[in-house]
Amino acid sequence: MRFSFPLALAAFSAGLLGACSDDAASGDIVIEELGGQQEIAEPVGGKDRPSNLDEATEGESNVAIWQVSDEDTVVYLLGTVHLMKPGVEWQTQDIRTAFNQAEAVFLEADVFSREAQRAMGLVVTQTAELKNDMTLSDFFEKKDQKRIDEALGELDLSLSQLNNFRPWFATMQMSVLSLIKAGGDPASGADVIISREMLERGVPLRYLETAAQQIQMLANGDDERDAAYFLEVLDDLEEGEAYYADLMGAWYEGDVERVDYLINSAFADYPKLRERLITDRNADWSQQIDRVLTDEPGTFVVAVGAGHLAGDASLQDMLRGRGYDVERL
Repeated sequence: MRFSFPLALAAFSAGLLGACSDDAASGDIVIEELGGQQEIAEPVGGKDRPSNLDEATEGESNVAIWQVSDEDTVVYLLGTVHLMKPGVEWQTQDIRTAFNQAEAVFLEADVFSREAQRAMGLVVTQTAELKNDMTLSDFFEKKDQKRIDEALGELDLSLSQLNNFRPWFATMQMSVLSLIKAGGDPASGADVIISREMLERGVPLRYLETAAQQIQMLANGDDERDAAYFLEVLDDLEEGEAYYADLMGAWYEGDVERVDYLINSAFADYPKLRERLITDRNADWSQQIDRVLTDEPGTFVVAVGAGHLAGDASLQDMLRGRGYDVERL
């Protein structure tokens, strides 16, 4: 089974758009049709997969957490999801212990502070809005405009409301709104909960990259090609909730193999994009964590999207490549 790439990309960017590295290690994302990739085998066994967000977080949480350490520093690695039903009790005892011990917590990017919101607003204005009197409708034939409006109507949205925006931004807004309609709440995402709790406790928050970098990663594609992906997402909207529920359920169950399968199946035709969106960023983050382990005694938590902690280019593998032992608790 092959999952839709745009749905996976929306899952990665949901926290950023729901809320809206200095070296820009990941660069600009340019989506290319590559094709010819091998179908990835689905993991065998396990329970029936959730089809909605309520089913995804039934039962007791087993969210995975890892530990890497040297003689005077402990770093916990925790995967997050960016949209969740309100009130989900996802923090296990190991996770609570890690946060209680933490002297600082690293998140992907600051998307919550006033300064970050202002910076994101400026970058979105510069990168998301169409220029030269172009509209989003200009990218589509009349027959497509009609079905776009019909599909957007299910989200209480219309094509005219998106007309000022470039296709990449309209695609992400549509995808995130579909997950919100299914019950996902950006304000209940794991990273938002972590940020809020740490600020209340006075625990310093640090960031692996900037929100502006994350927006730039999404914004530098070709508009014509991105318009084609807009239609692909439109056709996959009904699958969106089931895909995200499956991904969230795998995260909640601590099923790292399935998280890997869901992400890699979606990115199978886009290996260069996966390299830039996941592999290169993990390499940069592992270097930052290495510096913490080398230079800063104490206990720290690194909380990043669950897809970064699964697969053969995971953050754990990057740290193992630097000579560290990484243990799942």
